[in-house]
Amino acid sequence: MRPHLELIDVSKRYGATAAVQGVSLSVAEGEFISLLGPSGSGKTTTLMMIAGFESVSGGHIRLGGTTVEELPPHERNIGMMFQNYALFPHMTVAQNIGFPLKVRHRPKSEIKAAVDRYLEMVGLSAHAHKRPAQLSGGQQQRVALARALVFEPRLLLLDEPLSALDKNLREQMQQELRRIHRQVGVTTIYVTHDQGEAMMLSDRIAVFNHGRIEQVGRPDEVYERPATRFTASFIGDSNIIAGRRGEAADILLTADGNALRCGSPLADAQAALLVRPEKLHVGDAPEGANRLSLKIGGVVNIGVAAMVTGSAAGQEICLRAPVSLLPSLREGETLPVWWHAADGWPLPSPQE
Repeated sequence: MRPHLELIDVSKRYGATAAVQGVSLSVAEGEFISLLGPSGSGKTTTLMMIAGFESVSGGHIRLGGTTVEELPPHERNIGMMFQNYALFPHMTVAQNIGFPLKVRHRPKSEIKAAVDRYLEMVGLSAHAHKRPAQLSGGQQQRVALARALVFEPRLLLLDEPLSALDKNLREQMQQELRRIHRQVGVTTIYVTHDQGEAMMLSDRIAVFNHGRIEQVGRPDEVYERPATRFTASFIGDSNIIAGRRGEAADILLTADGNALRCGSPLADAQAALLVRPEKLHVGDAPEGANRLSLKIGGVVNIGVAAMVTGSAAGQEICLRAPVSLLPSLREGETLPVWWHAADGWPLPSPQE
């Protein structure tokens, strides 16, 4: 099946600075993909090149099988929702939503029917005659989303649209975005630096770092089986235990002499093992499990668990212990921890 959106070796340079370097990505029709990475990693620049607001220094962008990098933004039929929503303050909610159809010279009856449909979809039918200043931040976000969708674009681009919302409203709007995407089915590219947001919303995640894509995969893949040390450390909390490969390819030898079994063979002589904090257990280990002695450095009650940090195997380790253990967790004391070999994921040598 031919991809709906295709980036082929796309790059962007600003003088001597390479903002995006050789990015290739295929997106299926109806898919929701998040571009995830830290500030300055190239994700927003990539989104702007797809939209046509930034020129392409190299490579190609294809949408629906057509090469579009030379087309101006208004000829790409792409809906875009900006971080600040960019609503027209002098227009009502209904006028804002209908504006893309008005500039396309659609009949008034068609505009009204479409506006009514999207007002209902985003739950703002009762606010149609209000102006943006009379709305909450979450309501303004819904207006901007409806406006980006009302003309039935081939592609929807979202640039960190929830970043200005508080935690509760942000979580509510994440649910709304997922619901509306399922209802409309438009192919969506979503830029965020929030790992939890990307994990919750996305069919797949493209992890950006220094202008390149480090890994593309389903949320569970990039979390459970990261391809690089950057992906392992950027997504979620992580314990990355460094060492070298033993005589058996699935054994990691640490600097202090521990032999730890991995769930898969180590690819490099100098390698590492990823163990997520929730995979570590406290107490007596079953046969065949990996064991470490953790010297407790700090304990924080996070409500559902006790976050314990300390040192083991010559480096910092963190784990989530049951809250019931809080009275016995004291700084400076040693805690026996263990994990199943299958819960450790091998990582390659650091990239130069």
